[in-house]
Amino acid sequence: MAGAAEMERINFRADRKVRQDAERVFHALGLNLSDGLNVFLRRVAAEQAIPFRLALTREEILGPELAAREAAIRRGVMAQTERAPDEGRPVARFDDALGKPYLEYPDGTREFR
Repeated sequence: MAGAAEMERINFRADRKVRQDAERVFHALGLNLSDGLNVFLRRVAAEQAIPFRLALTREEILGPELAAREAAIRRGVMAQTERAPDEGRPVARFDDALGKPYLEYPDGTREFR
């Protein structure tokens, strides 16, 4: 651990609830807020990157209403895809190795497009 002479104070603003929630987690891990933040900074320095994936959820991108509509459409498409072979209809798929779309018929034959 760095000596007191090597430490530097950092001040920043944080949402009160987020801080309280983080402090609870750090406490459960035997750390205080300062220790927890130092662990984060050390991982950033060691990995030369944020140590977790940063991504927006579909709801954050589209908003709650459009995200819910998109999820409903996705469920409908999946249901149709699952029923198609039983109903004698082909299913559209994509062959990653060939880089081509195809129709797969219930008997297993494929028709590439």
